[in-house]
Amino acid sequence: MKKTITLLFLGAGLWSNAQTSPMDLVAKETCECVTQKKAEGKIAKEELTLTVGLCLLSSYEKYKDKFPKEEQISMTDENAAEKLGEKVAMKMVTYCPETILEIGMMSRDEENAEAEAEPEYETIEGTITAIEVKQFVTIKMKDKNGKQVQFLLLDYFETASVYTDGKLKVNDKVAISYGDVELYDPVQKEFRTYKVITALKKN
Repeated sequence: MKKTITLLFLGAGLWSNAQTSPMDLVAKETCECVTQKKAEGKIAKEELTLTVGLCLLSSYEKYKDKFPKEEQISMTDENAAEKLGEKVAMKMVTYCPETILEIGMMSRDEENAEAEAEPEYETIEGTITAIEVKQFVTIKMKDKNGKQVQFLLLDYFETASVYTDGKLKVNDKVAISYGDVELYDPVQKEFRTYKVITALKKN
């Protein structure tokens, strides 16, 4: 359905003046179905997309025989059903734009929430130049461009055993994934950004 949101407003103008077709019938009836359920208070906000899908499915099955043979699909075919949903959503803009707008806003909010929830990690490949053990473990590396980079080993991660089992040595070629973390440096008396290891792999 997310692909639908990105396309439907671009295509709305092309569909608005189209003559009634099986697709129009499905779109109009889907809008009526959703609007009725809203009026009856049967749709929770988070269930709107699911309700649209169920209304669309019911209407499509009703008018399926009116579609050209090449446009008749099985709803068990996910790819075909998704393409149908995109086409119907474009038509629905004409009949219930507020519903499509609401779905679009929900989709945007979900994507923003996912982006905030998923931390971004980067990976650098290179050669280990030093391993320092003090209060924390610092692993130093020379990357493929000859730049010296250092990482902190602070948290547990799935491949931490590469270090904890003594498998990591100076001159080993590795790939290190990390996340930037702001920590207080008591010596410099300021917060600094450190590269904290999230994955470690020997090449």
